[in-house]
Amino acid sequence: MKTEPKSSPIYRGMHRIDANRKLPLHGLCMLLAALCVMLSTGCQTPYKGMGAAESSTEPATSLQAGDVIKIRFPSSPELDEVQKIRADGKINLPMVGEVDAAGRTPGDLQSELERRYKSNLTNDQVVVTLESSEMSVYVTGAVNKPGTIVFDRPMTVLEAVMQSGGFAYVANIGGVHLIREANGEHRTQLLDLRPALSGKPMKVFYLKAGDIIYVQEKAFNF
Repeated sequence: MKTEPKSSPIYRGMHRIDANRKLPLHGLCMLLAALCVMLSTGCQTPYKGMGAAESSTEPATSLQAGDVIKIRFPSSPELDEVQKIRADGKINLPMVGEVDAAGRTPGDLQSELERRYKSNLTNDQVVVTLESSEMSVYVTGAVNKPGTIVFDRPMTVLEAVMQSGGFAYVANIGGVHLIREANGEHRTQLLDLRPALSGKPMKVFYLKAGDIIYVQEKAFNF
């Protein structure tokens, strides 16, 4: 008499599993979905990330085009000026003419002006202060209101996303791209903002003018 082959049981802990039993369709789908997620996250093309100086964990202090600065001469108040830095990054001052201002800190510009005015004034002390600053960044991807964000104070990546209506339902909060131009190249920093939203500490990333924030969508939305 022909005997049917018996399935060999496999024991995992306290559970007896029949090796020949078919995996339910729902379980198979879940297994495939998990596998695809692992492949999509584990095989990404590596980014050329930002260096320590580029990944702003402190507010940017360099002056830029569009900033309004106040320049005071304590010994010669008639020379006091309030100027907006031009698109070419320069300002124009009495006696010394055009001066590069963009890209300098207020302290650097102050030292440069003291050097230039040294031969013109008895007391060459100059005080430079930032009156107002206006920067813009771009937020796109899985946010509720993509577009341009304009701000005049230090702003973080998370704050910019919140001003764009917050994360959309399909957003991958662990896959936020901060794209910044540096030395003629676009550099991308991949940020995971889940700790901040779950009440855990994480580094704060401050924005610079022209930054692009791209929020990925989830690989699967079920």
